[in-house]
Amino acid sequence: MKHHILIALSTLVSLLCHNVIAQCAADHEVLLTNFEFTPSELVISPGETVAFINIQGDHTVNGIANTVTGEPFGNPEEFFLEQTTGSSSGVCMGVLTFEELGLYNFDCSLDFNAQLGMNLTIDVDAFDLNDLFQLLQQQDSEPSAPVWQSAYAFQSFTPSFLTSEGPWTIFAPDDNAVSEILEYMNLGQFDGLGIPDFPEILKFHIAEGLWLEEDFFDGLVIPSAQGQALNISENTQGFAVENAQITTTNFTAYNGVIHVIDQCLAPEGVPESTVMQLIEDSENHTIFENAIYAANLSEDLSAQPILNDNESQPGPYTVFAPTDLAFDILVEEMGTTIDELLTSQFISSIVRSHIVENIVPNSDIFDGLNLLNINGDVLQIEISDDALLLYGTQNVVEITTTDLFAYNGVVHVIDAVIQPFIPDLEGTCGTWTINKIPDGTDGWGDYATLDVFVNGVLFASETLFEDNIELFNMAVNNGDQIDLLFNGNYGGYQVVNENGEVIYSALGNEPLSVFGLKPCGTQQTCGYFSMQFLDETQEGWYGGSVSVNSDAGPLTTINFYNYFPFYPDRTFSIPAVSGEVDFIVSPPFLEPTLTGYRVRDANNAIVVDQSDITSIPTSAYDIMVCEPDISSVSDLTSDAFNLHVHPNPSNGLVFIEGFNLQQAWSAHLVSMDGKQVKTFKGVGPASLSFPEVSEGVYALTFTTGDRIIPPIRLIKE
Repeated sequence: MKHHILIALSTLVSLLCHNVIAQCAADHEVLLTNFEFTPSELVISPGETVAFINIQGDHTVNGIANTVTGEPFGNPEEFFLEQTTGSSSGVCMGVLTFEELGLYNFDCSLDFNAQLGMNLTIDVDAFDLNDLFQLLQQQDSEPSAPVWQSAYAFQSFTPSFLTSEGPWTIFAPDDNAVSEILEYMNLGQFDGLGIPDFPEILKFHIAEGLWLEEDFFDGLVIPSAQGQALNISENTQGFAVENAQITTTNFTAYNGVIHVIDQCLAPEGVPESTVMQLIEDSENHTIFENAIYAANLSEDLSAQPILNDNESQPGPYTVFAPTDLAFDILVEEMGTTIDELLTSQFISSIVRSHIVENIVPNSDIFDGLNLLNINGDVLQIEISDDALLLYGTQNVVEITTTDLFAYNGVVHVIDAVIQPFIPDLEGTCGTWTINKIPDGTDGWGDYATLDVFVNGVLFASETLFEDNIELFNMAVNNGDQIDLLFNGNYGGYQVVNENGEVIYSALGNEPLSVFGLKPCGTQQTCGYFSMQFLDETQEGWYGGSVSVNSDAGPLTTINFYNYFPFYPDRTFSIPAVSGEVDFIVSPPFLEPTLTGYRVRDANNAIVVDQSDITSIPTSAYDIMVCEPDISSVSDLTSDAFNLHVHPNPSNGLVFIEGFNLQQAWSAHLVSMDGKQVKTFKGVGPASLSFPEVSEGVYALTFTTGDRIIPPIRLIKE
């Protein structure tokens, strides 16, 4: 940008005679004194003049070669003013006119002036479109216009147009227009734009030639730098370009003009939505849309792959989108329904099989190309004479439509569902259904999630956005332990077993989490007891664990390091078998003296109170949380299985009595954290030896035929 430099002269300089000033009339002045040009740096426009006035000493104005080094200056034009002797009234050495753009260097070639720093630079810089944008950004200057964001975009992404000779006509969207499009695109700034060829969009705002307002007429067609034409139309408010009203006109520079418009322009073929929006707007992808929501991937597919507010966003993505017909065929083959599939534990894996990170347009596809979906499975491309095929791990699909571009990726349509490995929806214990229930008017939304753990491993994380009940189905197997962690304060849920019975219900405000659910009815309960974990702020533990064991064997283990990265703020329900229960506590590693816990039985009465946060919480043994069910016990301890294990406690050798002589059996020694320590097999009465096993409390479980005998609590000393 051309700089306007004001020179503060001394009183002596301000008294230069009028004759000298008249002789040296010019756009700019440079004064020469002993060892100095004043100013020593000057920026001017092409065609402007500079007067050189000597007020002290003998000097030349040398613009040919450096006096010190002898090397040519290489100025766009060569100038030299002969030696003159200055006076206090000023001596006009000459007036130079600078026509060529560029940087000019000068020195004084007499005596040691140059060596002592008597140098001058003159930058001939035309007031171009770049300078004009900078001027328009200054709100207190004239002229001004609300194009701060546009100026930044054009200067950053299309700088060559702003400084070249042109001429160019730029239609600059105002700040309101830019803010609207950035908000629509979920962007905070231009810097990280994930749109392919963003400079091409800006070039659609740049027209070839100088087109002033007085040159406009209705029906005018102007070629753009992007290649597509810009259409000018006239209306009651003036003129419009494409769909944008021209609000302010004729900001001119030497190489062009800027007009302000109220909307951003988009050339044909430029993305106008996200990947998720493309799928939502399609009439043929409703099921796939619902599947994406069920898999909790809608936000990822709606995000911009940029740095926004210093947080890395997911994407970009290539999505192979199966049609509704493709899903109809899939469920028919599986012998299920769309609703059952969308609520199954497999829906996330199915959706993820269709998503590849990074943009893979049709132009980048070749025969044999391998792609890795976000499931971790390899997809391979095959190009045949009449089809574009995609090989998954279980089946082959055809790509029928390509290159539906979005801000954050591209969508290709396929004719079948890419199938990951899907085991039977029926487990050995059938299928459990979790009814996700809203709080009356709304879903859980962003306020709650239900984390489903199977054998201590996170299986699914569910939420509920709608105001109606949604189902989540999962196969369950004999021996599984199901834990449900509800993170939130609104809504509720119910667990329905393979027989259609509600086995756990958590409704109303702050529904409880539940640990230790067992499929197949392998654990007969007499209700649920609860555990609350406290610290000084009544929030819970960070680290540590508790194992809950009954006379019938381990009930559950809650490991806060695995389940919770932060303080939990929940009360946990645990199904209880009749009889006494032990609570084996490993205190939290973070300030254990400031933590505690409280246990309530099935009738909500406090049976363990370790809430004194001035001491480390300890274990509790032989706590009655449910009254024994005598009829159930007598059934399980019939004459055929009236086992007796002795001695107990033992040093590693026990004797088993109660089996008849021909009765074959197997036994498992299980630690309180659920780990199988040792397995035994035998027939009739026998002895079991386990001297290598560590001291502690164990569960000894016997199986004979198809019968499981209730575990026996065994202590190793």
